Amino acid sequence: MNSEALKRAIVRVINHAGFTLGTGFLATREGHILTCWHVVDGVDSLYVQFEGDDRRTAAALSFDLSDSDADVAVLRIPPPAARAPAALAPAWEVGDPLWSYGYQYQEHFASGFPVEGRISGDTRLHEQQLIVVSGTDVQRGLSGAPVLNLRTGKVAALVNAKFDDRGIGFAVPIAAATRHWSTLTDVFAGNSTHLRSATAELFKAMGYQVHLRPEPLVTGGASFLAELATGATRLRTVVACATGFQQTVTGRSDLESAVLTLQATTARERLDRAFLVTLDRIAPEAARVAESAGVVLLTYDELEGRLIDFSAYLRHVVHDYEHFEEFADFGRLPVIEPLRWCDLRRFYIDIGCFDPLDGREHDSARAAFREFVADPGQNLVSFLGDYGTGKTTLCLQLAYELARDHLENPPGSRIPVFVQLRDLDPRTGVRRFVMDALADAGVRITDSTAFDIMLRGGRFVLFLDGFDEVADRLDRRGVLLLFNQISHLTQGHSKVVLTCRTHYFRNENQTFTALMAKTMTPLMQEIHRRDNFRILELRKYDEPRIMDLMSRYSPDYRDHWRWMKETYNLADLARTPILMNIMMNSLSELLSLRPRQGVDSAGLYDLYTKVWLDRDDARSEVTIEERARFTEELAWRMYRDDRLTVPHEELADAVAEFLSGRGSLDQDQLDTNIRTCNFLARNRHGDYQFAHKSFMEFFVAKALVRQIDDWSRPGLWPRAVPYEVSSFVSELLEPSDAARLKQASLDRANNYFLRGLCMDVQMSLGDTVNDEPLIFALAASPDGSLVASGQANGRVGIFTASLDPVAELEGHEEWVRAVAFSPDGRYLASGAWDNHVLVRSLPSFGIVADLLLPDRVNTVCFSADGDSVFCGGYDRVISMWDIERGVRTGEFVGHADTVHHVTLNPADGDLVSCATDRTVRVWPAARPGEAESVEAQDEPIRCLGVSHDGQYIATGSWTGELILWDARRLRPIWRDESHASMINSFAFSPDGQFVSCSDDHTVQVWTTSAGGPVATLVSDDFVMGTAFSPDGRTLFSGGYDCAITSWETTTWTRERSVSLSAPHEHHDSPMGDA
Repeated sequence: MNSEALKRAIVRVINHAGFTLGTGFLATREGHILTCWHVVDGVDSLYVQFEGDDRRTAAALSFDLSDSDADVAVLRIPPPAARAPAALAPAWEVGDPLWSYGYQYQEHFASGFPVEGRISGDTRLHEQQLIVVSGTDVQRGLSGAPVLNLRTGKVAALVNAKFDDRGIGFAVPIAAATRHWSTLTDVFAGNSTHLRSATAELFKAMGYQVHLRPEPLVTGGASFLAELATGATRLRTVVACATGFQQTVTGRSDLESAVLTLQATTARERLDRAFLVTLDRIAPEAARVAESAGVVLLTYDELEGRLIDFSAYLRHVVHDYEHFEEFADFGRLPVIEPLRWCDLRRFYIDIGCFDPLDGREHDSARAAFREFVADPGQNLVSFLGDYGTGKTTLCLQLAYELARDHLENPPGSRIPVFVQLRDLDPRTGVRRFVMDALADAGVRITDSTAFDIMLRGGRFVLFLDGFDEVADRLDRRGVLLLFNQISHLTQGHSKVVLTCRTHYFRNENQTFTALMAKTMTPLMQEIHRRDNFRILELRKYDEPRIMDLMSRYSPDYRDHWRWMKETYNLADLARTPILMNIMMNSLSELLSLRPRQGVDSAGLYDLYTKVWLDRDDARSEVTIEERARFTEELAWRMYRDDRLTVPHEELADAVAEFLSGRGSLDQDQLDTNIRTCNFLARNRHGDYQFAHKSFMEFFVAKALVRQIDDWSRPGLWPRAVPYEVSSFVSELLEPSDAARLKQASLDRANNYFLRGLCMDVQMSLGDTVNDEPLIFALAASPDGSLVASGQANGRVGIFTASLDPVAELEGHEEWVRAVAFSPDGRYLASGAWDNHVLVRSLPSFGIVADLLLPDRVNTVCFSADGDSVFCGGYDRVISMWDIERGVRTGEFVGHADTVHHVTLNPADGDLVSCATDRTVRVWPAARPGEAESVEAQDEPIRCLGVSHDGQYIATGSWTGELILWDARRLRPIWRDESHASMINSFAFSPDGQFVSCSDDHTVQVWTTSAGGPVATLVSDDFVMGTAFSPDGRTLFSGGYDCAITSWETTTWTRERSVSLSAPHEHHDSPMGDA
């Protein structure tokens, strides 16, 4: 073989993104590619591209044929047409000329480059036998390339590594892998010995004991006896393996002889079954011959399906989906438990989704899933959405369709396996958890190796539902380990579907960076580079889908929908699947109320739960009020203990305790009361859980509202209240509760969590503490002469740099949440919860623009030229206003919830914003529209800051997590949780240091290097605002202590503190002394 002929057998080994990993070459006509193990180690999605061909072919790594010790890897591709394999021979002599051909590492170039040199000898390195080559430029992308011995015309080795810059390198000799090469040559030659070895390993993995038979039972074949213990008996099976059968039934063919031999062996040795396994495609005539003799004839790929029978399980899945009425009385459980909660056959509506990686909208999430399954480069897809957006029901629908397809066409489809991660004990591990779930469904896989074989081979689609529900119970390290376990399932041809509430991650990069510790392990660094994950964000219902669903419930759906659109907020709530389901199941009650003031989410849950609790049950001895109260107490207990299930015995004890004094109840009555008052259902393990996590969150909120007078009780607040619970509390409380909330939020004896919740609820109720000069925001003028404060009493305080009072400006009627000076010092802007932004000219402080916005304002900043102001707040839009004309000139739309902060990047002029929707967004300020970059945190983002050089962004979360981001790539650099509560603002110094302030009464000082705060400044109360002087020598801070404090930044010592609580004159009159 000459170099030109060999070149046609050479391939570029690439990953899913098209980057070169190394080189390989075709070794057999059957599609075996040889390369080096280190080229493909740890890469899940492999492809090869032949020299001169633009097409790329998916390649599977054959673990059983590869040898990592010898640095030899074998890939399998479909047999290529018109491609001759390389000629192989181990012979070489010192001085033999060599030729090779390879590709540039980590490049997209499809064309390679040749190298020449000589074989100089051999050596041993780390117990590995290697050939030494010289005069050769061994670059990294050349690894795995064939070494053609030009004297013999045969490939003698594979390029392995570069030794030095003098042209010395190493190659793996064919002869060095003798132990492994014999196995390879067996396969290449079609020898049945290897087939027997692989088949025996599969039987072992399925729990069989294997005994090899020395004598062949069939011509050219190899055989063994497999035994499986089933109770007191043993199932004994004879297995023969052979290739190259002539599968026609004319005369006495090899196949017919083999079948008759196995039939006779089975009868003679009194065996239970006989298998004949082959690599060849089986003709119908051959199958009929084997069937008539009672011999199971099948290919190796079909074997595992016969060893483990999934047909009964799949029939159950299909039957349970199509017969929802069987579970109406909570008797028999479906094989996939959540199928009992909704009649999907009648009411499932396909939803749309969005792929944030490629920006594509998909009208059908089911079609997007099918696309994912068909893509060999994708192993995991995450369906994201907020609570009740239909993640679970989508997966149940897909599981049913897969089960139905597999029953109809087993070879062309996958087996669905659906598990709820809420039931996972992280100590068990995800793999064992899935195997146990299959065992519960009647499918027994005795060995994890068998599971891995089937998973890598593409037999399953694993639906892992509710990542957030288990992750909420773990610390950051635990979440990372959990995701690491899931990532290990994404190998070979596996397909994994993960559902999660949106705030955990939005794209493949965020999947890891949002869960990452401050430093990554080498393993996680490798995972971080993978590109086989996909994200699909589920869209809410649009009007046609709502109409379609309503038509399945009522013939009067058009009239009902017309009324819903006329009722404030109801049509918008109907876009969320779970809320739409609640409406349809309590429609008559909803229509009878005819609410005029609109309906919120808590109102819908309240109505629906009352309908449920009011169900007639002749056996029930518990009143509706008692049921509701017990449900609240149980939900609170589960929330307090941070769990989603409760054992039956504990639940029975809780009911008995609650109903003490009511007399004894028999078991049937107890069971009835449990089921009718708790929205709970018993799972197959005997534990009870809420039908949907949002029901538990709703009842926790009701329990909190009921005991509002006890909120200050020690021990009531074990941790920060989740945003979902806080939202329900806000909707359930009455405006008359505002006074108690106000008192609790200002009481410094209460812990951070309680005070934060009270303030959040106050904000949502529209009530503010406007009779105190609490400080919410600070800003320093560009020339360093002035400091401005935004206050709860609706005023803006003006001070000198030494904190002498200058003026107190009126004009707002509510909290002033933001203040900002223009970069040129011409203007001062203030934004408040009276929906106004006031722009004042300096030095007179006269109002030059009064801008009215649709809702409360949280943040303001100026354009680089100072001619425009940007505003953000509760309307979820960042608006741009021309100051001189007082008109809106643009909008930046994209945030899905309240905007908390917007600022200008000094380096490029882009806007950077954050919001309750847990995203950081970057917008080109000159082109209003949609954000160019979006990244997410795992909590609502309260504030952000940008460094003076524009290289860094700092964000602070609802619960006190700080993340420093690379502003150019919008990727996290490090994160820290030193703050014990919500972070309220950031300020960057010109020297690169920055500070964060928090509800935990501290200001923390940071550098851009990881390692924790370099200083901590302690205050008497929540610290809400910070600002550096332009020279960075002074830091100003202020908050709920109603004081502004200045700090010297060299030693971080307090210079002066000025209280605003004393009475002052207003507008531009001088204030009294502090």
